[in-house]
Amino acid sequence: EHSTDHSDVPVDVETVVVEEVPEVQTGVASHQPKSTGKTLLPAKRKKGPTVGGKNQDKRATKKKQNTKLQKNAVLQKSVSKQAPTSPEQDSENQSQLANTPESPNDVMYDRRSGRFFTARFNNKLKRYLNKKCVEDISTIDPELLQDARNNPDTWISPPIGDPWDDPPPQCITTKVKCLYEQLDNHYCITYCVASALFYCGFTEEARELAQQAPDLAKLHMKTQVESLRSFMGNLVPPIGGPTVYGKRVAGNKKMKRPITWTDLFSDITPYPTLVIPAKKTSGRMTHAFCVVDDLIFDSSATHALKLQMESVNWIFQDEPVDIFMALRFNKKVSPMGHKVRWTY
Repeated sequence: EHSTDHSDVPVDVETVVVEEVPEVQTGVASHQPKSTGKTLLPAKRKKGPTVGGKNQDKRATKKKQNTKLQKNAVLQKSVSKQAPTSPEQDSENQSQLANTPESPNDVMYDRRSGRFFTARFNNKLKRYLNKKCVEDISTIDPELLQDARNNPDTWISPPIGDPWDDPPPQCITTKVKCLYEQLDNHYCITYCVASALFYCGFTEEARELAQQAPDLAKLHMKTQVESLRSFMGNLVPPIGGPTVYGKRVAGNKKMKRPITWTDLFSDITPYPTLVIPAKKTSGRMTHAFCVVDDLIFDSSATHALKLQMESVNWIFQDEPVDIFMALRFNKKVSPMGHKVRWTY
């Protein structure tokens, strides 16, 4: 009794409906009112949400598949970024991670046995303890191994320069600008002294020292300090000669010019003082800063910090530290036969 004449329905719509949902079309036709020929509501309803649920399921499934493909593409792209493209890049990444908590302590190459050893530095005794033979040298930075081979029977420390991301609290921050910030680079030992030199009025000298940061960052800690000492003597002769604190005298347990945090905070001086702390738990030397007047120039901060223990605690994330070594640049350096007349 019901009319099945759909001659006024477009051919392409009717064809799509019959092919995609043939079973549902029959059920709908049996409950459809007589077509008046005035509207296309029956044809539209066949593709609507009531009858076209299967189409919606297909679209939802296709959307899930596209989302899954996009996630796989992003994951594959992320993995390809993490994989080193060359041995040089892989070596650079290992060098940047050389001073992380997961990496071994200081390394020494024993000339007689041809083996590498690691140990923990005890800052109170100024000696290396818990010496162990390295079974798997692949866990150590290749550049650190090469430095140990070039300096046999000598303990080699990883480069100094761990960066921080979080800004310091306002209570320990001053208005004095740190001109050179290391950001994600391992430039702290160079940039902190360069910012201090700029504060002291050595503008051009500070810029020239900052340019040496990429080269010094590749060296191990001992060579970094020695290179900086040598460069400062030629760069700023009026104050280029350092007074070294915290160095152990060879052959005994006594220290030459011992220095504590109380000494550093109470002895206010206009001369730049490079401070290299050591962590009490591991003996690691991972970061350095420079002190002038009552300011701490730390290259991980945008502004100088107040000279107090709260600033040191923020720099080392509340991990207990002692002063391993301090170099106060307060001596005039004159080339042989030429007296420097500059004053500071």
